Amino acid sequence: MRTRGLVYGGKISSPDLKLLLDESYNKEMNDLDEYELDKELSHDTAKVFKRKGTNEVFVVHRGSYDLTDLVENYGYINTGFYRQGNRYKKAKDTQDKAEEKYGSENVSTIGHSKGAKYAEMVGQNSKDIITLNKPAHFTDLISKVPEKQTDIKSSRDPVSFLRPMQR
Repeated sequence: MRTRGLVYGGKISSPDLKLLLDESYNKEMNDLDEYELDKELSHDTAKVFKRKGTNEVFVVHRGSYDLTDLVENYGYINTGFYRQGNRYKKAKDTQDKAEEKYGSENVSTIGHSKGAKYAEMVGQNSKDIITLNKPAHFTDLISKVPEKQTDIKSSRDPVSFLRPMQR
């Protein structure tokens, strides 16, 4: 739904989506205006935010940030799947703990770039998934995007250029 230049998907506005995705790259562990950071569950590659005064929780998976990620990304380009290494295990563990703590019906899973792919992979039990510039490989063209998932793609993003061809 679009209202006055803002896009709403579920219960998050585009400015809040941008705020949470940007914050996932911040090395500091801070609360935000409307969001309290769960410091127990958050770490360098995924942060868990609870909207103050509500039951709404957002698990935010960040994109690539180090050499290990670049090596895994190269493997994804060649094979079409991310090796389920430490980064994946950490993402899955954080997601599972957030869903257990807050209830999967209250958790929205979001991610940018590589984090978007992880959000898709580990967020299947959450109430919804929102991705920004999720990588897509030729092997993804045979899989269907879940109905509860919203993929947002920048027009010139090279990582997600195949996403429009995915079912």
